[in-house]
Amino acid sequence: MPDKAENENSENKTSLTEWKEAAISLAAFATSQGGTVHFGITPEGKRLGVQLGKNTLENLANDIRRHTDPPVFPSIQVEGEEASAVVHVFVEESPIKPVWAFGKPYKRVGRTNQAISREETLRLSEATTGRTWDALPCLGLQEEHLSREAIEDFLKRSAQDI
Repeated sequence: MPDKAENENSENKTSLTEWKEAAISLAAFATSQGGTVHFGITPEGKRLGVQLGKNTLENLANDIRRHTDPPVFPSIQVEGEEASAVVHVFVEESPIKPVWAFGKPYKRVGRTNQAISREETLRLSEATTGRTWDALPCLGLQEEHLSREAIEDFLKRSAQDI
């Protein structure tokens, strides 16, 4: 892959030690249109390369999965020799949004990862899962908590047949 500067669907990391920032970027990409994090490339697009160890790629994939919700399962490709490789970590757009990283929801805006507001989080969640607050189970509700008169009154007011 040719070296390139960062954009809305691409982010560069000089080192594998930046995996936490990469996990946030991948969550943001998954909430948006998908994208790729390139390890071993400067933000301007210059190739540096990173050194790969025995379990480097497995650990990277596991760390990303473990710290995203819903879990992100990226595609990882290596370009070059293990001593100076460029690692490309790609994630597709998630059908369930938003995607969280380290307990916060993110989306990609230009070349930045933006934390999403509570309102936008609820809107995205409802739009992509079809679940709204009124469709969720009411844990702990018991039959004695219900009032037949209140239910009948509600149904009459909403023009529903009993």
